[in-house]
Amino acid sequence: MTGGERPAPRHGFLAVDVLAASWTLLTQPADGGCQCSQSGPFGKEIEIPVADRTLVLDFSQFTRV
Repeated sequence: MTGGERPAPRHGFLAVDVLAASWTLLTQPADGGCQCSQSGPFGKEIEIPVADRTLVLDFSQFTRV
């Protein structure tokens, strides 16, 4: 890795865009990218698979800036 490069995500990541009031979940990293993505607006719960469990995040309180 050099300069401003970031390591590839090992498990994925969640991007939150408060200007657009939306989120994007990228998972199943492979070959320098992610094989699976989900996105949606603020206002609902999202489920994130983590190993043998499911993490639930509540976006109902998130607001657009």
